[in-house]
Amino acid sequence: MTYIDTYINRIKGRYSPQLETLQGNLEAISDENVEELLEVLEASVSQGFFGLAAELTDRIGSLGREVLDRRHHQRIRLEIERMRRSMYMGFEEGTKVASYRCLELLNRQRTDRNHEAVNLWAFTAYSFRAWMTQERRTIQEALAACEAARDRINGTRLVRYECSGFIHGLRGRLAALNGNKEKSQREFVEGISLLEAEGFAGSAGYLKVFLAEHLALCDAWNGACAAARSFLRTASESGLKSHLVLRALLVLLQAPQDAVPRGERTALSVKAKIWLYALGLVQSMHVYPMLSAVRVGLQRDEPLDILEVESLGGLREFLISLSWREMEDAIAAHYRGLGYKVEKTVEGTSAFDLVATLPVPPDGCHTMAIQVKHRKGLTTKSDIPDEVTLREGADSVAEPLSEIVWFCSMGLSRPAQQLLQERVNSVFGSSCKTRVQTLDDLVHQISSQPRILARILFAKGRGGG
Repeated sequence: MTYIDTYINRIKGRYSPQLETLQGNLEAISDENVEELLEVLEASVSQGFFGLAAELTDRIGSLGREVLDRRHHQRIRLEIERMRRSMYMGFEEGTKVASYRCLELLNRQRTDRNHEAVNLWAFTAYSFRAWMTQERRTIQEALAACEAARDRINGTRLVRYECSGFIHGLRGRLAALNGNKEKSQREFVEGISLLEAEGFAGSAGYLKVFLAEHLALCDAWNGACAAARSFLRTASESGLKSHLVLRALLVLLQAPQDAVPRGERTALSVKAKIWLYALGLVQSMHVYPMLSAVRVGLQRDEPLDILEVESLGGLREFLISLSWREMEDAIAAHYRGLGYKVEKTVEGTSAFDLVATLPVPPDGCHTMAIQVKHRKGLTTKSDIPDEVTLREGADSVAEPLSEIVWFCSMGLSRPAQQLLQERVNSVFGSSCKTRVQTLDDLVHQISSQPRILARILFAKGRGGG
């Protein structure tokens, strides 16, 4: 697989880093394992795992020096990731220096001028420089260089389209700095539409957050807040890139009172603190420029313990307050946080609300069908579907079912549980397990895993506060 293939898989969310062999590889970096280490680094930076990314960058750069001396392209990739991490954390000068360093390394590869990866790296270096400066002339020069690099990418249409989407964004940035709000918004929206049409949801997420920031730059706070809320509502479905979530929260926390009411601002403040806690970034708030800006926007400047969620009335009360649709989204977010691919069934056509699938090496998978009953009282026998309905629900699932989960907020009566077990055994046989999950079970599970708690807070329908 080429670097470009790996790149497309990563930005389309089809690559998950394999961490099992990471420690051994870092102890003995070689020609054989450096590619795998760089792929884990690239995925870590993309997702915002900056602690892991910093450790990988340091180890690969120092212990793998001799390997990188022999493999020039992989040294460039290491510097690209150093630049990306610097930009995502808000270091303007650091990003500028890293950009020049990347371009200096690329200039040594003049014979590879038509190499697609080389032009993609050049595009990245120039574009990051443009995103981190307000000097119009520098942005114009970088924009021209980005267009030239994109035009030299001839073999992979998808990469050209992704570059074109970000070029629209850079034009939008330049327009915003020139005070032209309408043109800025038009360029960003065109870039977002192009990226979404080609399936680049993650890349489109960057432009959505940049749109919010540049509308704020134009003092169009209502539009900026609407764009930030829109991003947060779907952030859980696109990988929860930590730096983008924080940037969207920052737009809302910095907005004037009439754009973000006090109640929403309080909820956002708590969400931001939980997010920082979940990612282990609380101790870095005085180091990274972006985190310092978030800290200033928060209502209370102190370390967060996970129990602070009690300031909203308790995690349990928060979950009880969700509508049944929001609870479906929260359950889906919970299982995505556990590594499952989760899909909703068509409303009213199945015995189940969600289907969750987890790959099981080498070639298997664990598939769960989930029914969500979010109500104030016990779920009873009358709520258990008959065998025909269960069979029809199973027919709509591509993979054989391994487990059926009945989520009942207040529990399932004993007669109902017995009836459910009998009907599941009749339709699916004893190999399909049945599990009842209550609200208290969910509270215990997610409170012990902060990142999943953060994911649920940003589940669809709850992103704006």
